[in-house]
Amino acid sequence: MNEHIDEITLRQFATDSLSEQQQLSLLEHIAQCDQCAMKYSEIMEEHLIKAPIAMKDSIMEQKDAIQQADNKKYFVFYRYCTKVGIGMVASLLLLFGNPSIFNRIDSFPKKTQIESIKLRDSVQQKLKEIENQFVFKEDFL
Repeated sequence: MNEHIDEITLRQFATDSLSEQQQLSLLEHIAQCDQCAMKYSEIMEEHLIKAPIAMKDSIMEQKDAIQQADNKKYFVFYRYCTKVGIGMVASLLLLFGNPSIFNRIDSFPKKTQIESIKLRDSVQQKLKEIENQFVFKEDFL
């Protein structure tokens, strides 16, 4: 088909009134000819079913609901990340912000060692006193 397709043939194609061979040759021509493709799209536009007016509003409402749900998810995630970040900053400030903490940490084991040594010495001294008491009692038996 080297010539342009007439409007009657295009309308027959739109209503599925052509044979398979005619449909194939028509589609091959439309694929190569912009002018016939434009005519075909205009005719096909007449056969389209118009969408109900309320359909657009319904689709837009659904789109808005999906968008709100996504925004809520992002907000929850943002809030969680903010809490984690604040917790990390607070823990780092507690750990590194007060230099006297390191002094207490360094001195804690020394004090504990000294106290434990004093306690050990006093326990040993008491044990020796008790031992001495038993020794003297055995001598008298």
